[in-house]
Amino acid sequence: MEEEFAQLVWDENDFVGFFEVLPIVDEYETEHTFDVSRNGIRLVVQVWQLERVARLALYQGDQEEALIDFYLFVRGALNISTQDSRPVLEINNCIVSPSRFSYFDMGDMLDEEKFPIGQIVYVALNERISISLKEYVGTI
Repeated sequence: MEEEFAQLVWDENDFVGFFEVLPIVDEYETEHTFDVSRNGIRLVVQVWQLERVARLALYQGDQEEALIDFYLFVRGALNISTQDSRPVLEINNCIVSPSRFSYFDMGDMLDEEKFPIGQIVYVALNERISISLKEYVGTI
């Protein structure tokens, strides 16, 4: 039996509301880039829904080199939820990686048997940008 190809679960309209910007979308509509700034720090979030990959990068002002830059292989979903009565982007059950193409060296990054412990990543946009990680506790 052929395995069904599952795209990343997310809602572009929720992201537009959360980031308060329209995304830059590539010509094939497979990559969405959201770019926001708070107090001199710039956050770039890219989503490749067909690959189930998201990228988070933080920049100081107009600097070209990122302060922090990592990729998330998402086994769960990208949701907007609330923490302390404020909206947050919640990225569930993901594997954090330094490269979008880590699977070339590491194998299937979405394989829960090979990578049993995932993370939940939270992104908050208030007066400043904050990113936090928490271990994902789910069923395997």
